[in-house]
Amino acid sequence: MNDKIKVLFLDIDNTLLDFDAAAAWAMEQCFQKAGLEYKSEMFAAFTEENNKIWQRIERKELTMDDLFYVRWQAILGHLGLEADGVEMEKEFRVLLNLSAVPVEGAEEILTYLKQQKYCLCAASNGPYDQQINRLKKADMLKYFAHCFVSEKVGADKPSQRFFERTSGSTTGGMYDDRRFPDRRYYRWQGVWNVHLLVCAFCGKIQRRKRKKWKTSGLHHS
Repeated sequence: MNDKIKVLFLDIDNTLLDFDAAAAWAMEQCFQKAGLEYKSEMFAAFTEENNKIWQRIERKELTMDDLFYVRWQAILGHLGLEADGVEMEKEFRVLLNLSAVPVEGAEEILTYLKQQKYCLCAASNGPYDQQINRLKKADMLKYFAHCFVSEKVGADKPSQRFFERTSGSTTGGMYDDRRFPDRRYYRWQGVWNVHLLVCAFCGKIQRRKRKKWKTSGLHHS
């Protein structure tokens, strides 16, 4: 275990669980129910419009409640189609709850980090029950000491408010203040290190046939 990092925040969608695979399947089902023809290339419209909406939510131009009413209307408009966007959103959320496709190597990452005694925290934007249910279905919830989802936290990731509201909930705080007197700086430094850490592990998985691997951010005894 790296003695400078005690707590790791891990995103859920497209880090641990394959959101794109789940969303594409759910979109196809929603189209069928609405009597619309679905083609795989249409998922690009979902990705583009969904990302735009989440960016607006992060900028506080829209709220999580607005997402329910605007997402599918935007996607349908992009595709030049007409249907009841609100009903499609309802069905889409039900279907997402049924899907939990692990990202390749995610289970290996979680097992390793747990063995190294890190305090693991899931961090995600979205509906709380949906994200928790998906982790349960993937049998990943057991790895996490805390699950921070924007709906319950009251702030969206990656805003400063999100990390301010969640860091006090972790066991013993995010860091030992006696070692790191400027706590705010090291909190954000730690979040960046988490990103690098996950990338390092992904690299390990991709090169699993190699006997040795190196990363500048971790040293284990």
